[in-house]
Amino acid sequence: MAIYYWNGNYAKQWSDNKCWSTISPCGFYTVGIPTSADDVVFINCADNATCNIDIPAVCKTVTYHAAYSGNTVFTNSLTVSGDFLVNGVVCSFSGSGNLIFDTSCTIATNNSTPMPNALVLQGTNQTYTLGTNWSFLGVNIFGTTTTTLNGNTLSIRNGGMVVSSSGDLNGTTTLQFVNTSAIGISTNGNSVINNDITINSTGSVTISTPFNYGANGIFTKTAGTIIAPNGDLKSGFNAFCN
Repeated sequence: MAIYYWNGNYAKQWSDNKCWSTISPCGFYTVGIPTSADDVVFINCADNATCNIDIPAVCKTVTYHAAYSGNTVFTNSLTVSGDFLVNGVVCSFSGSGNLIFDTSCTIATNNSTPMPNALVLQGTNQTYTLGTNWSFLGVNIFGTTTTTLNGNTLSIRNGGMVVSSSGDLNGTTTLQFVNTSAIGISTNGNSVINNDITINSTGSVTISTPFNYGANGIFTKTAGTIIAPNGDLKSGFNAFCN
């Protein structure tokens, strides 16, 4: 395992080894690019160069230092097998490539800017900790067994939510839908969602598949329209709708 520092002095492409250094922050470039065993660090150097994720990329962890003010462009997906920590408030994100996690980890940010892309949680029986409130375009859960999502509030905008895992979704994270246009929620029909859900949108939320909601969760609608053309919310739960 190595630490790869982003220096971005050349093409500003993730795939270009000349944009990375394993020697020191802002040091000379190295041979190769991060693998799934390597940590990635964005630090204040190289004029805070933009990082374009131009290939389906992988790494172990990602850390953004507080002074880094560059832009990360998700032209392709990034799969992280550990923590993803944004310590700065001045960096930015763009693009539509998914941010994917496949191993239990902590996801946290000091940056209030909503992420432009979808959050994807996969893997077998993993626990993900949301260290701070965070907003993503959408959420896809593809775990092969139970997925646990703990802590804070995950805001879901106009990308909707898909739960296609063969297990349940558990945890203390509140799933908050703040969409401004029509979106959908779909599951495989067997999974049970046990996290609290809040609908607080100016658009509509369509439950496009039979939806199993756990007895311990709280389902709250404060604004927006819920449409269930293919089945109602199933199972016992606490519901509060204005």
